[in-house]
Amino acid sequence: MTTSDHLNNTPDLPIGVYRFTFEAKNGFELPAIPGMLWHSIFGKALRQISCTQPGMECEKCLLLYDCDYPLLFRPIAPPDSEILQGKAAPNSHVFRCSMQTVRSVKAGECFDVEMVIVGDAARKLGRVIKALQVAGMNGIGKKRSQADLLSIKQICTDGRVLPLVENGEVKREPIPPVQNEYRSINSNQEIKIQFTTPYIPPGKEYQNQFNLPHMMMGVVRRVSLLQYFYTGKRLYADFPLIKSQTETALVASNDLKWQSCQRYSATHNKVIKISGWIGSVNININMQPLTDLWPFLFMGEWLNTGKNASMGFGRYQVIEI
Repeated sequence: MTTSDHLNNTPDLPIGVYRFTFEAKNGFELPAIPGMLWHSIFGKALRQISCTQPGMECEKCLLLYDCDYPLLFRPIAPPDSEILQGKAAPNSHVFRCSMQTVRSVKAGECFDVEMVIVGDAARKLGRVIKALQVAGMNGIGKKRSQADLLSIKQICTDGRVLPLVENGEVKREPIPPVQNEYRSINSNQEIKIQFTTPYIPPGKEYQNQFNLPHMMMGVVRRVSLLQYFYTGKRLYADFPLIKSQTETALVASNDLKWQSCQRYSATHNKVIKISGWIGSVNININMQPLTDLWPFLFMGEWLNTGKNASMGFGRYQVIEI
C-alpha cells in the first residue's frame, strides 16, 4: 500500500451506500441491532466463497494480501504500512441500522439491509453481493432460515436512490463512491449528538461515565485510518488543535444510558453479551465552534464509531438545536 504525497488536512474518503432487499423463505427473528447478525453471516459466507486454504489462520496464509476475505472483513495492515504494521485495520464496511425491537420476519416477507463500503473496497461490490446472496442461502439466525436476494439499490449521499438490480435483472452499473459533502452548522448555541445504536467506547475506564473528548477523537482516528487504508491518502490534519477543541467542548446536558444487549456469533456458535451508551448528548458550541471537527463528525454519521462499528454499533446523527 502506498500513500499519496499530497498533504490532506480534511477527510477525503469516498463512500458507497447500498440497500439489499431479501425475501424470506422461512420465518425468523431479526435482533434489536440487525447489523450484528448480518456482520456474522456475511463474514462466514465471504470466507466460504473466498478462502483457498480452509482451516488456516489468515495471518499465516501466503495469500493474505490477495484474498477478498481479509480485505473486506478481516483486514491486516501490511508490514510496510506507515500505520498499524501487521496489526488489525478497521473494516471497510459498515452495516447501517438503528436500534429496534426484535422483529419477526414471516415467510414471503421482504426486508432490507444497508451497507456502507469505503474507498477502494467498493470495487469489490460484486464479491460483497455474492457473499450476501450466499449468506441468505446458507440461512439466517439460529434456525438457518433461508432468504433470497431480490434487489439492490445504491443510496447516494445527496438523497438519490439508484436501482442496480431488480428481481434478478441488472438495471444499471453502480456509480463510483463519492466524498460526502460537509454540512455547515448555523446554530451558535448547541448541537445534539443522537446515538441510534449503542456506542461502545474502547477501554473499560470509559464505560462508567461518558467521555465526550474520547468519543470525538475516536471518530477522528477512525476516519483517518479508513482513509489511509482504503484510499492510500494519509490525512495530515492539525490533530493537536482538533484534540484541544474536543477537550474544551462543553456538555450542556445528556440523557445517555448504558444499555445491555447481546449478539450471536456464527463463527463461535454462541451468544455474546455486549452493551454501550445510547441516547443523546447536547454540546454548547457558542464559545467553542469546533470548526476543525465538523468534517470528521459528519463523516462519522456514515461510518459509526467505537467498538464493533462495522456491525452497526455507534451510529449517531448530528442535530442542530
